[in-house]
Amino acid sequence: MKNAYQLKYFGKVQGVGFRFTVKKIADKYNIVGWVRNVPDGTVEAFAQGEELSLESFIRAVDLYFHDNIQELRQIEDVVSDYVGFQIRY
Repeated sequence: MKNAYQLKYFGKVQGVGFRFTVKKIADKYNIVGWVRNVPDGTVEAFAQGEELSLESFIRAVDLYFHDNIQELRQIEDVVSDYVGFQIRY
């Protein structure tokens, strides 16, 4: 079953290769959606995939950036028709 989440990362998440690494991890776990920097210094993402893959993706991002992420807000969202994972500017 597919799930989707809106994710908002707080902490030192801009200027550290966060978006590019999130995309790489998303591709590894077959996650579709997007990631972008927000002017307030946070990073937002929409991530969608099979439940176990999505959980693994979120955990992998957290492990990779454990020193940078101070908080993650995760809200369940509606499954969409995205293809691939994009970095938005």
